[in-house]
Amino acid sequence: MSGQPLVINWAEGVVFLPLPYQPESDRIIEEMLQNGTTYWANVMCALMPEYRPINKMGAREIPIIDQTSDPYFRQVAQWLKKRIEARNAVVEKTN
Repeated sequence: MSGQPLVINWAEGVVFLPLPYQPESDRIIEEMLQNGTTYWANVMCALMPEYRPINKMGAREIPIIDQTSDPYFRQVAQWLKKRIEARNAVVEKTN
């Protein structure tokens, strides 16, 4: 992502940054083109209950895009939120 602007997505109380997967096999490329399948190498995420259009990190201002109107991003955010909450519950039990 070097040289590219950092833009973070938000929906359903989750802020997330998907990192694209670089397909190396013909089968994966075919699935992406024919079926619209999306592959991400990694997704960084955190709970953020209230939407804010800008997040300040030191001197940097990172834009956050409200993806609430996109059903695909809402579904991703719901999936991520369940996993974050499950992980947090496990951490709380062990403390």
